[in-house]
This record gives sequence, C-alpha cells and structure tokens, in this order.
Amino acid sequence: MPVLTSSGCGKLEAAVAKAEQQGEAALNDARCKLAGLEEALQKAKQDMACLLKEFQEVMNSKLGLDVEISTYRKLLEGEESRVWEGTGSINICVNRSQGGMVCGDLGSTVPRGLGGMAIGSSALCSPSVVGACSSVRSMRFA
Repeated sequence: MPVLTSSGCGKLEAAVAKAEQQGEAALNDARCKLAGLEEALQKAKQDMACLLKEFQEVMNSKLGLDVEISTYRKLLEGEESRVWEGTGSINICVNRSQGGMVCGDLGSTVPRGLGGMAIGSSALCSPSVVGACSSVRSMRFA
C-alpha cells in the first residue's frame, strides 16, 4: 500500500474540494432547470385550460347551430312537400353553352325536391327559340 505524503494529501483534498464544488454547481444548475420546467408546465396547464374553455364554447355554438340547421331543414322539407304536392307537369328547358337549348323529358319521379333529377331523353331546340321549347316535355314529382 502506498504511503501518502503531505503534498499528496493536499492534492487529494484539493481534488475532493474541486469535485464538491463541481457537484454543487451541477446541482444548482439542475435546480434552476427544474424550476424553469415547472414554470413552463404551469404555463402549459393554464394555456390548456384556456383552450379547453374556448373549445367548449365553440362546441356549444356548433351544437346550437346544428339544432337550428336541423329545424330549418325540416321546415324546408315540409314546404317542399307542400309546394310539390299539387304540381302536375313542368316543362323544363336549359340553355347550353353551344348556343342552343336542351329540352328534357323528365319522366323519372323525383322524391321531394330537385335532387336526383334525371333527363330521360333530350333534344336540341333551335337557337332562335328563347324561353320555350318546340316540343312538349314534362316532369313529374312524387
């Protein structure tokens, strides 16, 4: 076993003291980082709470609008069925981009409104005809 001299002991004591200082500095640095992280965590929690409150307000507004849309949709469907109940035949002509008009016989029935309307046959009317077709075509609604 080696024998330590006073100079060797001094060097060891200096190294231990230096290690203790470095350890304390690292500990203080870690405490500062921990405090910063805890502060950031609290801020993130507050931000999350604010965002959650805003989200709940938006969802409440959306729910109210969904109810309102549903109400108006039912009113509109009721009006459509009331309006289309007494309707017999309708003559339809549609302007085409080539200068003529397309007249369609809409023989298929359409359930409530104009969605799903299909032209069974079509004929090109003369470009001189404005607002009316040369042949009688009709559309029936259920």
